[in-house]
Amino acid sequence: DMDETRMEINFLSGVICPNHLRYFRFIGRILGKAVLDRQLLGCRLSQKIYKLLLGWPIASNDLNDKELCYLRSLEEMNGEEVGKLGLHFTVSEDHLGLRTRVPIVTNGFDIAVDEENLP
Repeated sequence: DMDETRMEINFLSGVICPNHLRYFRFIGRILGKAVLDRQLLGCRLSQKIYKLLLGWPIASNDLNDKELCYLRSLEEMNGEEVGKLGLHFTVSEDHLGLRTRVPIVTNGFDIAVDEENLP
């Protein structure tokens, strides 16, 4: 699959390199400048990264196969079924063996996924 060879941001980069945000900012500026100057990039980035560089919104068709599988599973359920799962707008991350819950939206710990907030 072509998407497997595209570069993504690794969420563990902050554990491995404390200055990772400075590196991302630097690389982002270089890539953003190249995109704005219509220069051909010698690396394969995911469509999500290109959209982030351009400030465009990310849509469901920008998700990779794993993310799409989760999205389609949720879309097939009705709102009542999803509400019974007890989900919130958080993700579980593994940082070198330490699992933590991280909100994916502001106040994600307090917002239950239900029929009202499904697409």
